[in-house]
Amino acid sequence: GKAYALAVSDGRLYVGTDRGTIHCFGKNAAPTAASTSRQKPSAKPDERSTLFQQAAQDALAAAKTDQGYCLVLGAGSGRLAREIAERSRFRVIGVEPDPEKVDAARKMLTDARLYGNRVVIHHGPIDGLPYQKRFANLIVSEESLVSGKLPSAADIYRVLRPAGGVVAIAAPKDSKSVESLKKWAAKVLAGWTVEKRPSGLLLGTAIRGPLEGAGEWTHFYADPGNSACSRD
Repeated sequence: GKAYALAVSDGRLYVGTDRGTIHCFGKNAAPTAASTSRQKPSAKPDERSTLFQQAAQDALAAAKTDQGYCLVLGAGSGRLAREIAERSRFRVIGVEPDPEKVDAARKMLTDARLYGNRVVIHHGPIDGLPYQKRFANLIVSEESLVSGKLPSAADIYRVLRPAGGVVAIAAPKDSKSVESLKKWAAKVLAGWTVEKRPSGLLLGTAIRGPLEGAGEWTHFYADPGNSACSRD
């Protein structure tokens, strides 16, 4: 295989290859090889597997991008976070107030070789999110998908990226969920709409517009006249 990573320690050279193998070369011993490659375990299918898969696909379709930061409010089992990570290049941050669910989700994602790089689960409250403003390209919720319970909408606008950040909250299809979703963010997120997706789920979405007073940088030097001024 091709050598992708090199390290030297205690008189030995370690070489990681694109075949998932780490070779160790030593002066006084024949080269050895230890394979680290293994098939990534798939999620165990159950009655909710299709639900998480459909919700992830609907959220990614609404986002119209597959990279950036995705925030999962009420991360629960971590399975929605996993489905999004496996279908995109998003770095996924889950927030869950229940410490037992946090531990279980971290273990599942670690076993799936996703935890720590592509996905992290933070233990903390969903209200008063401890993150910098305007960072999330996509915001979803596993809690709303599983139970229909909606997180607080008050802090979402603060952490949502301007000029294209998407909120995509899925919920089970019933009359109560329809009314709850319609009212949930109507006063907080401009353009909030609720629709029934082909998957059968209800999906509430909103796209954040540009910041007030924002300009544009559409060419190499800002505009066709090369003014190098965005007029922010």
